[in-house]
Amino acid sequence: MSMVDKNIFIQLAEHLLLQRDHFFYRSPLNGDFGFEYMKDYSGKMAEPPKTGRNAGKVTRPKQGLFDIRIFTGRRYAGKVTHRNLFEDILEYSSEKKCLQVWRGEDPRTIGRSDDEKESLVVMALLMFEQEANWGNEIWQRWSNFNPKPTKPKAIRPRDMLMGYVRQAFTLGLDRLDDLKYWMKTKPGTASFANPNGTNRDFKDYPQDVKRFFDELSNMDGTEAIMVGEMREKFRQVANKAPNNRDYKVIEVKNI
Repeated sequence: MSMVDKNIFIQLAEHLLLQRDHFFYRSPLNGDFGFEYMKDYSGKMAEPPKTGRNAGKVTRPKQGLFDIRIFTGRRYAGKVTHRNLFEDILEYSSEKKCLQVWRGEDPRTIGRSDDEKESLVVMALLMFEQEANWGNEIWQRWSNFNPKPTKPKAIRPRDMLMGYVRQAFTLGLDRLDDLKYWMKTKPGTASFANPNGTNRDFKDYPQDVKRFFDELSNMDGTEAIMVGEMREKFRQVANKAPNNRDYKVIEVKNI
């Protein structure tokens, strides 16, 4: 199997294992797209969270080891938000094409125009960042979509973004402001927490839109990345790496 025929997330994972930058698409419109590897725990994922149940704490020893910064050429002035992405895929692509990328098809080959290719490449990169940095492993933060190693097609971290993408297509551009929910602290970023405080977690998310995420478990099956052989490859690299400098082992004192 040639590299271009492989699942796009496997391609990206193999490059991330080398712990170096990878720019895999050069667009005639806006230049190079890819990721920069945030070495030596220099990325945002390595920092203690500012809010939530683990505010101020790095609870996993290698948290942020595989963090990346996504590059989008000149599109979005190099810094994409969820809203940027949703607006672009609504204008240039389709839910069907987005589901193809979610399943692992290469956005560089299924995109029909340069604009569509760019928007689908960016979506794939954002989904890959979720696969790399959110889940059960010692370098990741906890996700609402932690993979199940014994059922690798049941759930994937990238379902978080795909669920919002599906919701966006149902709303359309004219009603995108109604997407549940837009974060106040990070404008343009989607969240399961209602800004009015009525719910904080995915389990409390309104059922009429929660289905866009839940239904992915039965939509033609596609594996999470951090399962099986690929997970073992990442674990081998992680086991040789130093711990996050902010990780502290909490000692339990006998009374």
